[in-house]
Amino acid sequence: SRVLVIYTGGTIGMMHDKVNGYSPAKGYLPEKLKSIGRFHDPAGVENSDDDNDDHGIGSPSLLSDWLITPRSIYNRRVQYCFLEYDPLLDSCNMDMTDWVRIVKDIERFYDRFDAFIILHGTDTMSYTASALSFMLQNLGKSVIVTGSQVPIAEMRNDGIENFLGALTIAGHFVIPEVSLYFNNKLFRGNRSVKADAMDFDAFMSPNLPPLVKVGVDIEVNWPEVLRPNAIEPFFVHKQMNSNVATLRLFPGILPSAIRAFLAPPIAGIVLETYGAGNAPDTTPAILEALAEASKRGVVIVNVTQCQRGNVSDLYATARGLTRAQVVPGRDMTSECALTKLSYLLGRGFSPERCREMLSRSLRGELTVVVELGSGQITASEHGPMSHDTVTERASIYRSFFPVLLCAAAATGDLQGMYLLEEALNKALEVTCYDYTGQTPLHSAVRSGQLPCARFLMKRGASVHILSRQGHTPLFAAISSRRPEMVSLLLKAGAHFSDAEIRDLMLYVQNAVSRGDIELIKLVVRAGFDVNTSDHEGRTILFFAVIACQVEIVEYLLSLPGVSIEHWDHWGHNPMD
Repeated sequence: SRVLVIYTGGTIGMMHDKVNGYSPAKGYLPEKLKSIGRFHDPAGVENSDDDNDDHGIGSPSLLSDWLITPRSIYNRRVQYCFLEYDPLLDSCNMDMTDWVRIVKDIERFYDRFDAFIILHGTDTMSYTASALSFMLQNLGKSVIVTGSQVPIAEMRNDGIENFLGALTIAGHFVIPEVSLYFNNKLFRGNRSVKADAMDFDAFMSPNLPPLVKVGVDIEVNWPEVLRPNAIEPFFVHKQMNSNVATLRLFPGILPSAIRAFLAPPIAGIVLETYGAGNAPDTTPAILEALAEASKRGVVIVNVTQCQRGNVSDLYATARGLTRAQVVPGRDMTSECALTKLSYLLGRGFSPERCREMLSRSLRGELTVVVELGSGQITASEHGPMSHDTVTERASIYRSFFPVLLCAAAATGDLQGMYLLEEALNKALEVTCYDYTGQTPLHSAVRSGQLPCARFLMKRGASVHILSRQGHTPLFAAISSRRPEMVSLLLKAGAHFSDAEIRDLMLYVQNAVSRGDIELIKLVVRAGFDVNTSDHEGRTILFFAVIACQVEIVEYLLSLPGVSIEHWDHWGHNPMD
């Protein structure tokens, strides 16, 4: 797997001097990690086919040299490089323009890497993780924000385990959302808060369990992982509205202070209230100030000052806020509510539209209550299940359901897939492998089962996931000559992985030698860069000329951007 590490700054890469104390050190972190065996195996680089200076992007100075981990327990290496910001920032100096810079970089390199890690200071890490979750729409790859309380430069630190844990998860699992990794736990980014200024266990997720726990085993809580439910491509939102703020109520707060706080240019505020969303109602001027601001178009969202729980209207002191058009924020964190408000206002939505969307879960940021359906079986209906029974059932599910799901996908048994989903109480795990190393989506694509592929993609099957053989579903569509599948996958933002380019080149070369122009056209439509070269520096055009495939040569020359002066390693070009 290829991972891009976007190093924004923060404690993890700081060094200490007597004058300035701890401050970020330019160029230090990548070089330090090269000297640590767990982070870099030089033998792995020597054996890698992807060891090139420009990382496939044509800008050799932009990114660091490649680093590559030793083989993991999964018999897999993680290849990664750094994009280091200049200047490196302490996170307390981060602002919304830095969030925009991060998402632009993710967008720029999205097709070149399998996952992204953001190294960041801890003070505003939850704000950044929350903001990125909204700015990155239809995300199909892992984006993990992490950092440390103590720099890696110190002998005793938490940076090594935090970065190594994030790197391991990013390189081995597709968790297509913005998350935050700290102290052996991966949290949903927009559910996280910094809870301790000094402890290594610095972050918590008050109202949602961790997505991943790292111990002897890496336990992924797949039912909680957010999955896309629409067949749409990845998209980045780059506009945030900075005219937002947080107002924390306290006993005796003056109405005049609230009015001053709500004055223009403020467009939205997060109101931190008491308990389950309560505010004083014996001082009418407070509610009047809030109501006046709402009428003026200021969007106000109500969140609790408590670490856990949510906002409700059980008390009369909360219902007064509702009448003032203050939106209940349910169980959103204050950091999440602020960034969500900034995102919605930045989209240019009307105040009414913003209020409506604040009440909806856009990126898993608030809990959606689902009533238990009459067809679902609960433990109480048949008596309590023992721990052994639960464990045995989980083991059976892990063993048989991937095989059944892949078989149903391959044979077009859509009804069977619905039955499997019902059997798992709508918690169907679509990111699984059968005994051949294929995911259900690979199986459906290879067999041309379009309805089954749509079913899986609408339940979160990633178009970027690799089979055990290292191929994407898009590669499966090409190798099985399924143009309708290519169209469906491209609609969801699919692209070839750099890990499979070598195999794809061999496949294309064979097609050229056979004169298979229809397959060449399909590969090009799927997004293959015709100027990609093999280990000898030769492109498709080279091979078409050598094979005297005139029709293919004419087709390639008709494409925009095709290079006829591409030199191979022997100093020749197609014109020769």
